Amino acid sequence: MPPLPRYSVGELSPELGDPLPDPPPEEGLVLERDLRGRLGIRSLGANAPGALTVDFRSAEFARRLAEGRKGLLGRAVGLAKGERPVVWDATAGLGRDAVRLAALGAIVIAFERDPVVHALFADGLARVREGEDELGAAARERCTLRRADAIEALAKISPSEALAPDVVFLDPMFPARGSARARKEAQILQALLGEGGDTEADAALFGAARAATPRRIVVKRPKHARPIVEGLEPHHRFEGKSVRFDLYL
Repeated sequence: MPPLPRYSVGELSPELGDPLPDPPPEEGLVLERDLRGRLGIRSLGANAPGALTVDFRSAEFARRLAEGRKGLLGRAVGLAKGERPVVWDATAGLGRDAVRLAALGAIVIAFERDPVVHALFADGLARVREGEDELGAAARERCTLRRADAIEALAKISPSEALAPDVVFLDPMFPARGSARARKEAQILQALLGEGGDTEADAALFGAARAATPRRIVVKRPKHARPIVEGLEPHHRFEGKSVRFDLYL
């Protein structure tokens, strides 16, 4: 599925989308702020899901945080008690894993190259940083968001890099399988970015991560998906009900 046209409402950056015409088109994606000032994106159309926003204070995100260091993500990244690895999240998306890693103690550099996805993550990050609790402090002090292509950033690492990655975390988009209706987030991201599953692009991303020589490369995959590079088996897998984390040392 190719990406849909992007539109924006209000005083948003022109690079985020053309102004929404009146009357609106039958399909496309609209970026706008709600009555609470949150940036969100929604699909046009009669049966489209509601707007997607990034909320690191939601009950769903709290449940993810509750897994702690002993959850699949913490174990795959190597977040033992007292450890503070530098993690480069090369495919940050909406930022949930990046902020979660920061809350668990990692120093996170998150990369997102798409301007709309970056804007949504940045909006959620700004709001969670306003809190005076541990999550707000972690987001302020240990999570940095960069609008950049991670492959280019990984290629430029020098021995003197102050925050060279101990871990590179990869979560490339993967096409939906089966007939079940995708979750709202997956629907909108696929409409925004395309379906994913480009084996050459995934291999290039993994190759860039490997060339940076981190201690670990962690790849998030659907549970029954092939490895990110065909024939290259991970050293270990941390498997959940629907996803797994492949660890390469």
